[in-house]
Amino acid sequence: MVEDLLLRYCYLVDVQDVEGLVNEIFAPDGSDDHGGGPISGTVALREWFTGTFANVAGSVHTLSNILVALDGETATARSTITTYSWTRSSVNQGALRPADYVLSAYYVDRLVKTAEGWRIIERRLETNGVSVIAQGVLPPTQTGMHALAERVETRSILRAPGPTEFAIETTPTTTVTETDGVHS
Repeated sequence: MVEDLLLRYCYLVDVQDVEGLVNEIFAPDGSDDHGGGPISGTVALREWFTGTFANVAGSVHTLSNILVALDGETATARSTITTYSWTRSSVNQGALRPADYVLSAYYVDRLVKTAEGWRIIERRLETNGVSVIAQGVLPPTQTGMHALAERVETRSILRAPGPTEFAIETTPTTTVTETDGVHS
């Protein structure tokens, strides 16, 4: 089931299981773009996740508002991600320290059904139109999310995108109002 795969991704990121992520979640030619451009293929994803986890002491990814559209052996999904992250650089603040930052964004996915089950062929992190950070300070090591934050668009969505709408086409600093599928 697609929803199970999306939730498993969150679990594997939280326990920092790089091999599980590249072997159980993504298709061999799958990609992930957290704002710095797509990272494609098993080797590149493995390196990216390993580098990303280098300064992460712990995280809690919560997924909600999961919309999935199945079309035979393919699917699209859009879900809301809220992530609480603690960095290694703040470890001196003790075990009762607050999260260093809270991420608020959307995962937009294209998936394919394989012999091993559903796999992500393309994942993209999108902003909520306001900020990627709900609280705290994003460390400089999270370069992709900094790049994503620089592209935050102001937009008003009067109709929520459906699960088959893989992306809301916008350009930086452009206001997009969408009503019944018509941009104005």
